[in-house]
Amino acid sequence: MNDPTVHRLGDDERFLAKARSLGFLRHLVRIRSRTTLRLWDPATGRTLAWEVLEPGNLVVTAGLAHIADQMLSAPTQATMSHMAIGTGTTAPAAGDAALGTEANRQALGSKTRSASKVTYYRSFAAGQGTGAITEMGILNSASAGTLLCRQTFAAKNKGANDVLDITLEHTYS
Repeated sequence: MNDPTVHRLGDDERFLAKARSLGFLRHLVRIRSRTTLRLWDPATGRTLAWEVLEPGNLVVTAGLAHIADQMLSAPTQATMSHMAIGTGTTAPAAGDAALGTEANRQALGSKTRSASKVTYYRSFAAGQGTGAITEMGILNSASAGTLLCRQTFAAKNKGANDVLDITLEHTYS
């Protein structure tokens, strides 16, 4: 069957090129991410680990649906409000609904928007999520909720007295 309205796997580039040529796609929205991790000792102020990850943060399928929901005049889902850290090491996947192994979840310290950039920040204080932290995510609830995005990284060994600052920037273009 040669139906031009049927989209088959593997035809992505040809499909997009044809859709653009017919004027169906004016432009695609891209989400670029940048995550900054700083592990530090509050007693001395000394930085124990510092890493900038760009790109690497995966906006999961449920997160994309959440973004679309937030464009409604009366969204049905709560806004993103929490950051979680964990010890899971499985690579993020589009179907993820939670972190691999969540260790701690806290309300966002701040969430700001400047033009087309949204910045999420949280400082995990002493005693909040200790161990070999290897993943983070943004969610819209203090428990369960919708996962916007998830990222894994090299272990940050957070001791009981250490602080882990995480800043995630999503730039829409």
